[in-house]
Amino acid sequence: MYRTGDLVRYRTDGVIDFLGRVDHQVKVRGHRIELGEIEAALMQHSDIRQAVVVLRTDNPEDPQLAAYLVPAAAEVPAPNALRDFLKQKLPEHMVPAVYVSLEQMPMTPNGKIDRKALPAPQGSRVKGEGEFVAPKGSVEQSLAQIWKDILHVEQIGVDDNFFDFGGHSLQVVQVQNRLRETLGIDVPVLKLFQFPTIRALAKFIDEQQGPAGDDAFRAKIEERTRRRQNAMTIRRRGAAPVETP
Repeated sequence: MYRTGDLVRYRTDGVIDFLGRVDHQVKVRGHRIELGEIEAALMQHSDIRQAVVVLRTDNPEDPQLAAYLVPAAAEVPAPNALRDFLKQKLPEHMVPAVYVSLEQMPMTPNGKIDRKALPAPQGSRVKGEGEFVAPKGSVEQSLAQIWKDILHVEQIGVDDNFFDFGGHSLQVVQVQNRLRETLGIDVPVLKLFQFPTIRALAKFIDEQQGPAGDDAFRAKIEERTRRRQNAMTIRRRGAAPVETP
């Protein structure tokens, strides 16, 4: 006897279900994940003919699960729809943050999928649902900039959900630290989970400041924003610092 490397499970009727390969197990943020289980769940979607899931480490500090899909018909469903589909079948930590549509999978000379040849994802993260609403005011704009920096996305609307963009618990802590460093406020981690959109979080922050401290708080944010913009201008131009009145 020898180990085949196949991951299977026995059903109650004695039939063996093939789930994937043990050599495709990965560990992401403390969770051991069998990529074959995610692929099997994706293959249950009627619009998907072939699915491969890999762990992308393009950003070593923030590895992400990426799903590569070949459609069964005209095109692969929208990333948001796929994410909602998988949430009904898998725990949150197994739902990919990135979805890439391919006409066909790259193959090795012996006819197997060449996972190393899968292209780097570009602009294929989950996007916000509905109409894009730009952040307004100093609080929303500051929150949006923090989210863009941490989630590595170019555009965030006030109604976009932090976790739908692949945000996770470690990044929530990063948001908390950035809020403390850049805005001088301490928001409990629980509240960041409770208010996962910029609109909701900005409203919570405003309510915590209260009517008396609202103007002073906004002035403080605007001052910090001006200083940050001034520092960025200095770095780009190599100019001497400009004093902020």
